[in-house]
Amino acid sequence: MKLQRLVLNLTLMSVLGYFSLYGQSEREKLVGEWKGKDVTGETGMIILRQNGFAVMNLGGMEIGDSSAFGQLRWVLDTRTDPLHLDFLITDFMGGSDTMPMIVRMLNDTTIRLQTGTDTEPRPVRFSETDSTSQIILFRQPEEPMRRL
Repeated sequence: MKLQRLVLNLTLMSVLGYFSLYGQSEREKLVGEWKGKDVTGETGMIILRQNGFAVMNLGGMEIGDSSAFGQLRWVLDTRTDPLHLDFLITDFMGGSDTMPMIVRMLNDTTIRLQTGTDTEPRPVRFSETDSTSQIILFRQPEEPMRRL
């Protein structure tokens, strides 16, 4: 539960954004590095890779790649509105957890992301009153080799 809450907080403070290049799938539009700030002003980062792996970093704590917390994968379901985005966390002891959320493209470089709560694992729609479980994220300029 603590790991799920940690990942939830990391995600809320993290990134996603670049979109609507003609001909790209919704999934392809999400690939890249995203940054944003939560309601407390804490900055976070997410890298979504083409191969389905992801990296999150918040306050110097990293999940994914070779971090001590294990592997992080991402899955997008484009059959829903809003889109369903899941982060799948696998620790090195074989345990796993899923963090369900929703995402909406606001424009070519900005998205809105909302996680669930203890009582509602995945939101059905974006809340206009709960700013603690959502964040606006912005696409970062692409660097060579980041889209691996």
